[in-house]
Amino acid sequence: MAQEIASFCNEAADITIASIPDFTEREVRWLIERRAALFLDDLLLRRTQIVLDGRCSEAVVRDFGLLLAKVRGLDAGWAEQEIARCLAMPTVLPQGPARLEALEVRHG
Repeated sequence: MAQEIASFCNEAADITIASIPDFTEREVRWLIERRAALFLDDLLLRRTQIVLDGRCSEAVVRDFGLLLAKVRGLDAGWAEQEIARCLAMPTVLPQGPARLEALEVRHG
């Protein structure tokens, strides 16, 4: 699978995602197109390790949400609603003491 992703990424110009530079736009596009990520929480929670690794941030949610909408051909309004929905989900971005607990559970 890694070779398939690498080939896809090399088919066109690619740039890193500012909020999480070890991901590129084409890599995320591959996840959306080939792994059928339809919603932002699905992309963040099931198609990547970002949340599980405790590396999710508001900026990551925003960058991935905007890219998801672009790839799926959806408008900025849909993207903003999806971003807001995910930012409110404690499983995506825990708030307050829950965030500290989640990080401790993930990283011991």
